[in-house]
Amino acid sequence: MSGFANSITESGHYDSASYAAGEPITVRDEGGFWNGDTDVIVIGLGAAGASAAIEARAGGKQVMVLERFEGGGATALSGGIYYGGATEQLRAAGFADSVDEMYSYLKNEIDGAVQDTTLRDFCNSSAENLKWLEAQGVEFGCRVDEEKRSYPRVGYDLYYSGNERASSNKKLSKPAPRGHRVSGKGFTGGVLAEKLIQSAIAQGVDVRLQARVRRLIVGDSGEIVGAEALVIPSTSRAALRHKKLIRKVNKYQRFLPHIALNTLRQISKLEDAEGVLCRIKASKGVILATGSFAFNRAMINRYAPNYINAMPVGTVGCDGSGIRLGQSVGGAVSYMDRVSAWRSISPPSCFVKGIIVNREGRRFIAEDSYLGHIGRAIVEQQNDSAWIIIEKSELKQAYLETLPRVNSGWLSLGAAFLVNLIVNLKKSSSLEGLAKACGIDASGLVDTVAGYNKMVDVGIDEFEKASKYLKKIGSGSYYALSLSTKNPLLPCPSIPMGGLSIDEMTGSVLREDGSAIKGLYAAGRCAVGIPSGFYISGTAVADCVYSGRRAAKHICST
Repeated sequence: MSGFANSITESGHYDSASYAAGEPITVRDEGGFWNGDTDVIVIGLGAAGASAAIEARAGGKQVMVLERFEGGGATALSGGIYYGGATEQLRAAGFADSVDEMYSYLKNEIDGAVQDTTLRDFCNSSAENLKWLEAQGVEFGCRVDEEKRSYPRVGYDLYYSGNERASSNKKLSKPAPRGHRVSGKGFTGGVLAEKLIQSAIAQGVDVRLQARVRRLIVGDSGEIVGAEALVIPSTSRAALRHKKLIRKVNKYQRFLPHIALNTLRQISKLEDAEGVLCRIKASKGVILATGSFAFNRAMINRYAPNYINAMPVGTVGCDGSGIRLGQSVGGAVSYMDRVSAWRSISPPSCFVKGIIVNREGRRFIAEDSYLGHIGRAIVEQQNDSAWIIIEKSELKQAYLETLPRVNSGWLSLGAAFLVNLIVNLKKSSSLEGLAKACGIDASGLVDTVAGYNKMVDVGIDEFEKASKYLKKIGSGSYYALSLSTKNPLLPCPSIPMGGLSIDEMTGSVLREDGSAIKGLYAAGRCAVGIPSGFYISGTAVADCVYSGRRAAKHICST
């Protein structure tokens, strides 16, 4: 078991690091019950929460955001990719993309997570939502990276962020590089989050930081009328201590999550001891926008145990708190077993010229498939056992591609592979010897390589790998690297994609019987959305904008 799995206590929970959503409180008609009021409460200030807040404010509503930390959420740590079709940027780059092409591609990928009418609306509004982001100060460019990449190289703005160029998808839709990278240095999710937060504040949204929502407040008829939070007073010594601990969490949550989680326990204790109880009335509704449950490993263990060894992506605030708040008032959940696990083998791109095999030594997927497809196939179809096999002619190029480069996202994209090339590769002068070193069936591997080389000779691959990546496996030496999520030196990033069930027209949270909980909405990764069936890079950010604005528009129309 990896460190992530081992960090679960015997009871299946993280001590106090992931606080439980309290039972809802029924409103009482007594003096001093309320400490404040507004039209709309938004819980969480990532892309979904900020988008909802801005839209509700534009609709003339008073909006208060309750954010436990400093804002930004998982968006701030992301690559800043927006998945958009038929945009001005694509046209400027020479691509005659259309809504129909985008719809056809996504319909084939998302596995029915949303109704066709919802997916069509998402695609129809894609270019407009990108323009809306630009109106908030977010910038995009139009330079296209044509290489097979999990993230565009420095100097590029657009890339094929999914499986658009796979032969199976080319038959259904015309490929276009719909991954739009927010302009800026390095990973630009922080730029996106900052622009949205700045815009929200500039438009009069009341942002309350260091506010941990404990439970929802229910009216006499079962509607949601407010939220109860522990708020650290902004001028107190506790607030300074709280901010210091948050900075420590931010420093370690990506690469040393155990330190971050231990720090979060300290934050929880500080909030319990120094937080002031506040009950805020919301006359129009409450929008949950708190992110996924990636860092609640007890929830992962319950809903998606196959992914317990995969590395959580996001912030430690992605603890399922919004989902659990929704459940506390009868909200149903769906797609909770769906997890996006990104098993990238590029960079180094030369790995794509190798072959991925299972324990029987057989190939099961095209090596140039989207990294999410590779991850899912390994975990769910191959019992989390797979290896990438290359031979010596590719090894030198692999080292060159993974060496440190300034402003290239090397720590996230190249460092782990370089470490694995140095200390974690299995090597043998023969395929039989390599198979023995890896625990792979030797005859299966020998047969697979022979069959693959014959396909390369005729230029046709059984899994339809692109011809540019077809290269014969030579006479050795041979090298193998484990792609299992259990490989401690090659973390497999993952985000759970399930969440609260919602009315796809309004964003209202639904009960098990399909009825809507009046006054309660959910957006982003705490709700079922476009990426829930299958995630393509950039669809999470695009869905946050889409679903956040959708919920706010419905509130403003009622």
